Amino acid sequence: MTMKLFLQEVLNDARVILRDSWAALIRQKGWVLCFLVGVAVVTAFVLPHDQALHRRLTADRVEALVRISNKYRRWGDFRDTVVITAFVLAAGAVWRRRSWRTAAVACFLSACLAGLAVNAVRFTAGRPRPSAEMPDGFYGPTFKYRMQSFPSGHAATSTGNAVALAIALPGAGIPVLFLSASGVVWASVYSRTHYVTDVGVGAMVGVLFGVVVGIVTRRLNKQRGETG
Repeated sequence: MTMKLFLQEVLNDARVILRDSWAALIRQKGWVLCFLVGVAVVTAFVLPHDQALHRRLTADRVEALVRISNKYRRWGDFRDTVVITAFVLAAGAVWRRRSWRTAAVACFLSACLAGLAVNAVRFTAGRPRPSAEMPDGFYGPTFKYRMQSFPSGHAATSTGNAVALAIALPGAGIPVLFLSASGVVWASVYSRTHYVTDVGVGAMVGVLFGVVVGIVTRRLNKQRGETG
């Protein structure tokens, strides 16, 4: 396969996945709304206890775990999505498995969609990070890093990437879900970068896009007669 044909195939897969994912979200808008309302209700319940919960979870940190959490944070800064996507895409090219290449496209798109959705809220909510040492609250639109705690972009992209891959290509996605995404979610709290609700909402946004994109991709591969 030439590079031109390879890129055309990847771009076509991306177009089809985006189109079908959007159609699936519209078809299931009732369930999507229920899911989002559920997340909002749970968040509203936990939010008043967030600071106390955060202090309890990070009160007696182990220095070795702090170093690990910082490394996971750097890994979750979208480089996890890029590396995982590139690895699965390359494996699909080497072993000539289009279903693998399609799964790679899916996990990348899911992470991007989750990240865009979360950032739309994060830049407007203006919640201080735990390390900001400010009274908790929502201060409104800002571009200051210390005021962009809610929701967690790392949790959203890492979870969106892993969930989509776990559904589209379970053999690769399930280890990624447990070893990468769950680690990023934990590290975001343990490193004192986010509150529990920040990572919870971010992860749930990732789950939403990951499930939709993953199912669409799995169906697409089945229609083509391809399996993982």
